[in-house]
Amino acid sequence: MGWGFLLIAVVLEVAWASTMKWTDGYTRPGPTAVNFLLSTANLVVLAQAMKVLPTALAYSVWTGLGAVGVALVAFWFQGEPFGAAKAACIGMIALGVIGLKGLSPA
Repeated sequence: MGWGFLLIAVVLEVAWASTMKWTDGYTRPGPTAVNFLLSTANLVVLAQAMKVLPTALAYSVWTGLGAVGVALVAFWFQGEPFGAAKAACIGMIALGVIGLKGLSPA
């Protein structure tokens, strides 16, 4: 169940970080409220995952997959450039997460 919570936390992390731009520096009330709700839900679900999974593993996977997800969302929906070098770096992060999962006894 810990991995399920962790994957939900990753999705919430991507949503939270991706909506931050729309808050315009936390000056727009609607997007700011959505961003705060996503942030709170994100941390609550991550805490549930950490009840079962080791802290270093859970946090590393959460931040790594969150970074990959945010980069992809920024490319697909926010028009950020995404060249070969960026794709290679994102791929290395994803490979690192896969390695951590493969080495995990949990």
